[in-house]
Amino acid sequence: MKIMAEVEEVELDGEYGSVDGLRVACSRCGESVDVYGRSSSSARRGAAELRDACTCRGSKFFVLDGYDD
Repeated sequence: MKIMAEVEEVELDGEYGSVDGLRVACSRCGESVDVYGRSSSSARRGAAELRDACTCRGSKFFVLDGYDD
């Protein structure tokens, strides 16, 4: 099942201060994960992590609007 994922740019806490990152959230249940970096690779990593963290039932494929190579 394809599910839209919302991607938001955020500042994350790193070991030595703030770090650029992304918050990837499921548009159905609202579950979200944070990943470091703001590239399309970071967004794809967030989608992969969200697949495990999301509480929606069934198999999931997250569509990332605006973060394709």
